[in-house]
Amino acid sequence: MTTRRRFLTGAGGAALVALPLPAGVAAATPPPAAPPANGPDGHGTGHAMGGANGATFRGGQGVDHAANGFDPRTLLRDFDYGTVTVEDGRTVRTWEILAEDREIEVAPGVRFPAWTFNGRVPGPTLRCTQGDLLRVRFVNGSEHPHTMHFHGVHPADMDGVPLVGRGIISPGEEFTYVFDAEPFGLHLYHCHVGPLAEHIARGMYGWLWTVRRQTTTSPGGLVDKGTKGKRARLVPIIAEVRPMLEVRLAEAAERPSGRVFVGPRGGRVSTAVLRDATHWDEVVSSLGFERLRRHDLRHTGLTWMADAGVPVHHLRKIAGHGSLTTTQRYLHPDRQAMTDAGLLLSAHLIATAGSAQLRAVPSSSTRSWFPPSS
Repeated sequence: MTTRRRFLTGAGGAALVALPLPAGVAAATPPPAAPPANGPDGHGTGHAMGGANGATFRGGQGVDHAANGFDPRTLLRDFDYGTVTVEDGRTVRTWEILAEDREIEVAPGVRFPAWTFNGRVPGPTLRCTQGDLLRVRFVNGSEHPHTMHFHGVHPADMDGVPLVGRGIISPGEEFTYVFDAEPFGLHLYHCHVGPLAEHIARGMYGWLWTVRRQTTTSPGGLVDKGTKGKRARLVPIIAEVRPMLEVRLAEAAERPSGRVFVGPRGGRVSTAVLRDATHWDEVVSSLGFERLRRHDLRHTGLTWMADAGVPVHHLRKIAGHGSLTTTQRYLHPDRQAMTDAGLLLSAHLIATAGSAQLRAVPSSSTRSWFPPSS
């Protein structure tokens, strides 16, 4: 499809240049092309395209991010974790979000009348962990009616839509949205007052990032670390801890998605929390096991259960391993176990001396050389 721009700059423009000019009319001399403005890396930065460090504009102009109150280049990793408290062993995160009308410079000298959450576009990225209890105090300090509608799973009266629950929050009013952080994922939140497109286009939107309970850091960023075997599993509970566990389960009965055990700030129990809470370094040193690591407890516990007579296929289920081979690598018999094995063998040889129960068992490679048993 040929547009006017293509026609004037392409073949159509060349045809116009080829036409003879009337007598006495001189051809206009085009102005010399401005040399490209090169940055320290040798690439032009004086054009209107985006540069490596963000948008660039003609003549070296820029947007005053300090006057705007936020820098869009930093928003990707700018997370708001809220005010964290613990109630009945559960993590509670509280935010205060203010709706306000602000003019924001979007290009040099170009200002946009925005409707904002906490004075920025987009609004703050609210970061939480799956199962947390969230409280969002929304204060409408603008001149227009607004709500906060969160994508995800929550009660209908917390949905932030007109005519449902609290509904529209008028200028000067406020409302606190309370809901569980479910499910995990990156969820949009936005104003749900009509016209919906205008409220969102003016800047009334942001993100609620709910991470899994076992989200951890990695060289490439944050990843969701699944449980062993990537599925829930049953584990044995020794008699000594059952009363304490029953109390914690009773406290969590009304919130099945909550944690039974939490760290001192309401988060999951990390290895660092376990080390500090149990005084790990002091305890293992006093026992003479300075080189014992916390991960070694998995090996130790499975070996103890094997010594107690728990079958290895049960141990595989308890540990969440995918194969018996993996479980066997966690079992470490000590010198006493080797001595006991020798005593058992001696007793077996004495008991079966001269009987047909004592037999030779060839390997698979030599089995064909042995005559069939009678």
